[in-house]
Amino acid sequence: MQKRKNRPRTKQSVRSRRTSVIAIAVTAVIAIGAITVASKQLIASKSSKAVSPLTTKATPKYVTVKVAGHDVQVDPQTDS
Repeated sequence: MQKRKNRPRTKQSVRSRRTSVIAIAVTAVIAIGAITVASKQLIASKSSKAVSPLTTKATPKYVTVKVAGHDVQVDPQTDS
């Protein structure tokens, strides 16, 4: 049996295959990005609706405490 000669591929077939692979990859990346953005917006809209009364509280009053020779402002609830 004689071996067949390998015919070199034409440049057109290599280009079309490469172009289609690149197009599929770009489409997949865009789809993943769109899904990510949509899910983050969905989560953000759910969390913004449920505002607890503790987060709407006015600014806390701080207590000045001297630590290692420096004056430091501390929330009075954490002061021990």
